[in-house]
Amino acid sequence: MKEDQNSSSKQLHILLLTSWFPNEKEPYLGNFIEQFALALSKRHQVTLLYNDFSTAKKYGMVDYHYNENLTVCRAFIPARKGIFYKYVAHKMGVDWVKKHFPRVDLIHACVAARDSWHFLRAQKELSRPMIYTEHGSYMLEKQFSKLSYFKKKRIKKLLEMSYERTAVSERLAESMEKLTNRNVSVIGNFVPTDWFQQGVISTPDDTYNFLHISTLDDNKNFQGILDACLILKEKGILNWHFTVVSEENFVQFNSWCVNNDLSNQFTFESHVPYDKLPEKYLVNDCFVLNSHAETFSIVNAEALCFGLHLITTPVGFLSNDKSKYIDKTTINSPDDLALKMELAIKEKKYSGIKGRVFAEQFKEDTILDQYEKLYRKVLG
Repeated sequence: MKEDQNSSSKQLHILLLTSWFPNEKEPYLGNFIEQFALALSKRHQVTLLYNDFSTAKKYGMVDYHYNENLTVCRAFIPARKGIFYKYVAHKMGVDWVKKHFPRVDLIHACVAARDSWHFLRAQKELSRPMIYTEHGSYMLEKQFSKLSYFKKKRIKKLLEMSYERTAVSERLAESMEKLTNRNVSVIGNFVPTDWFQQGVISTPDDTYNFLHISTLDDNKNFQGILDACLILKEKGILNWHFTVVSEENFVQFNSWCVNNDLSNQFTFESHVPYDKLPEKYLVNDCFVLNSHAETFSIVNAEALCFGLHLITTPVGFLSNDKSKYIDKTTINSPDDLALKMELAIKEKKYSGIKGRVFAEQFKEDTILDQYEKLYRKVLG
């Protein structure tokens, strides 16, 4: 670390804690946390600690150096039930950090989910100030009410014990503030700076290309997208193609396409490395998101960065936006979605450079600067 202790630009050592992080079974899980850690390591020394329940058969710690300033430590933990196993897991991870990285300046905890207990334990044993950032929709009112009594109690304590609290959207921040009398500021997710240095898509050709990159769980309502596409087919509108990129099993959706004579209209692709995603955006014309709810929805910002037209339900950071290059569709309405897709095809819509200008508010350096101010405020 740098020696100038009086400089506001002094490199810090940040312990990043997270419940979501890409793993063998879920390569997309929390990939925005992975990208945040990589970006943050350009400015500071970062140690990321993550409890990995995905494939472990026995306890163990593994650390991997992404670069000179970023070490990712995985506590591999068997997926067993019971409070004793969780206690051992949390203790193992914190003890490992205390042994190998005793001089941490502050803790930045992201996504409480199942590990709010771990966050609180780390702060207590390391005696360092903690910033808490939330991304998950489970913090919204209806979802939060479904959590167990003890999980809700730990999250409320986390909100109270944190020096600063941030959320990725205004709606999420409002929900969190209702749980505590503490202020929650809003700092969104980011799009890598170098993505803004690449080109944007050109005018769509005769075949209009749709894209969906996300999970395929019920909240995303991908079946609603398929239903809308069937409406287009029944209208005889077939000058389009739809590419779906997801880590999840899409066999049932692929079968649906075959049964409805739409297999030639769809391409399903499994995991695409993050650095290859720009290529997917640049060869398509319109991004479609049909979610019931989102806290931020980084894929919408990424799509706008590359000039795609956007068809989305009013979720995430676009809940109240009225930009002309964004078509908002009614939640759970295949008819409305089909109409928006039909208009996009006929008018060959794309946002081009205007979409990129809008997305600049989520550029990597802009978001990191906001966190930098928070770090310096906490550390005095």
